[in-house]
Amino acid sequence: MRYRLFLVSAFAAATVLSIPLLAPAQSTPAEAARTLYAAGSRAYAERRYADAVRSFREAHAITHRPELLYNLAIAQAAAGDAAGAVESLSLFRDAGAPGLDDRASLDRQITEQQEAAARQRVAQPTGAPPEVRVVEQRVIEPRWIRVEYRYERPMIHAVGPWVAVGLGAALAVGSVVTGVGALSAADTLRNVNNGREPWGPNGNAARRDGPTQATLSVAFGVAAGAFVAGGVVWLLLRGPGRRVEVPVLAAVAPTAGGATLSIGGAL
Repeated sequence: MRYRLFLVSAFAAATVLSIPLLAPAQSTPAEAARTLYAAGSRAYAERRYADAVRSFREAHAITHRPELLYNLAIAQAAAGDAAGAVESLSLFRDAGAPGLDDRASLDRQITEQQEAAARQRVAQPTGAPPEVRVVEQRVIEPRWIRVEYRYERPMIHAVGPWVAVGLGAALAVGSVVTGVGALSAADTLRNVNNGREPWGPNGNAARRDGPTQATLSVAFGVAAGAFVAGGVVWLLLRGPGRRVEVPVLAAVAPTAGGATLSIGGAL
């Protein structure tokens, strides 16, 4: 059976597992897990599958990293324990199968191991050792990070609608200002016509600028409505954006009562 190769950043594992010791002679659980993982990887490469199974199982018992379940499963499959491989692969799938893009391949691996387990139960007499199947595949290096998701948009879709709304608001202000000027000019001309105000520079300015201000007020108002409406429609139609993974570093912080998990910032 061929298994897919998963590669996860060694930098994340090294960063997380480089934890200050509580005392010079003590080792943290994270360091113990790293040692077990290295021992399991070395044993698997050397085809000492029983030792690899034991090391990966102990490392998973400390850290509960899902990747170690996959490592445990391929070691169990190589050691001939198909039933154990089915259980470990199923737990890996239930944990979200981190680092695995093709979930169908994982389902095929589980099916293959289920068939192998059925053959072993039928073919092997009670107490006989199971048939050893050699599986040449690297193990997964555990990803000691938590992955979150966020949505990102191109700059034009992130900023464009708000720019349109802002321009509409600015034009609306211009419409109000020019409209007030046009009303003031109309009041001046009305006062002159009614004899309440003598004709003079104010009357000339009102007659000259009033129509222009009224036209600009209407034009600014129409443009403001168009920009605001366009910006709102853009906001409604632009969608959530592209989904991206955001790795968040998980650091093991030793405390007086044991090791506790604390989440750091995004990598």
